[in-house]
Formats: sequence, structure tokens, C-alpha cells
Amino acid sequence: MRKVIKKQDIRNMVKIFNLSDDEKWELEDMANDINSEKGEIARDVQATLLYGTRIKARNDAMSSMLIYFAEKIQQKIGWKLDQITWEMEKLLKVGSYQVRQWFFSMHFEPRFNSFVSISDTFGLNYLEISYK
Repeated sequence: MRKVIKKQDIRNMVKIFNLSDDEKWELEDMANDINSEKGEIARDVQATLLYGTRIKARNDAMSSMLIYFAEKIQQKIGWKLDQITWEMEKLLKVGSYQVRQWFFSMHFEPRFNSFVSISDTFGLNYLEISYK
């Protein structure tokens, strides 16, 4: 089975988002869950998206992973919010609606809100990721 999240991706995320050792561990845990899942849903990752967690390191690792892969997808298909979340659903084995809601919640997270611009009001449907 092909690995979705490679070691190089994890190293890139740690460098780009200046992740701590705890955040790196959480990121590796989620990557293992996604890479080892043979079905359509990575249950632990999906549970974090659905219910959140009190573990701040896991929340920050989740945000960095979503931003990193959304930016890669954005380069291919543009700023289309719905299409980006559909592609992320396939790639990360999670629900597209929960990915969408997590991006909206990033506006209230000071560490990650500068990377994300998102809107779905008045006919707008865009997600712009910028971390470079």
C-alpha cells in the first residue's frame, strides 16, 4: 500500500510550522493512522476533527497537516474550497465537512490564522493557503 504521508512531509511540516517535539509526535501518530488505514476513514484522525481534543499539541499538529496538504492541492486546482476539501477527504481519509469546519476554526487560532483565508458567504467559495 502506498504511503500518503511520507517522512519528508513530516520534516517539512515541522520546519515550516516550527512544531515542538510533542506536536511532531502527534503528527507522526496521525500519519501512521492514515498510512495504515485500509478503509476509507482513519478513525483516530476523524475523531479529532469531529470532537477536537484537549491536547493542544494534537490540535496544532492537525492544523499544520491540513494547511500543508491543502496548499499542495491548491497549487493543482486553485482556491476552490469545496474541491480542496473533497481532495483532502480522499487523501487523508477524513470527512470533507469536518476539514472545512476545521479551516473555519483556524480564524480563531492565532498561531495558524495568518496562513488561511477562507469564505463561503454570498456565493464565495474559496480557500487560500499561504505559508511560503
